[in-house]
Amino acid sequence: MRHITQLRRALKLALEFFGLKTVALGCIPILFWLLKLWRPEGGTLSDIRLLVASYTIVSVIVLISKWFEAGKKLKMEGELMNTLIHLNSDQQASLGVLALKGTHSPDALLDEISSNTCFLDRDFTGYFVKVEHLAFLRKWAKSRGFTC
Repeated sequence: MRHITQLRRALKLALEFFGLKTVALGCIPILFWLLKLWRPEGGTLSDIRLLVASYTIVSVIVLISKWFEAGKKLKMEGELMNTLIHLNSDQQASLGVLALKGTHSPDALLDEISSNTCFLDRDFTGYFVKVEHLAFLRKWAKSRGFTC
């Protein structure tokens, strides 16, 4: 089951990569040109096959790199989940509401959460959930049934 989850996460990361990283798309014509030099057959059908092979090679390379990135992310989420388990129910509820809505709970509770976890940061307006943990905490809070 972990491999399926990791594959789904790798595919999602690969899609984000292709959306954001035009460098990978720029490598496809270069790879196509190299494959055409390596196999100098004439014809349009051969060019189409080489172009498909170029896209496939670049996609597989990105998928493999994102596979390992997804594994690291799943490991980090497991560690964060262990941190959440060690909080008491009031702290979990307060953190869940803060993650979903952004409202502030009593400072004493958030002080305890902040001292025990790495989820929160504080500025002049009060506590807020760090950006790198916000998506994870929102997903966790929704799965636990916390409401805004």
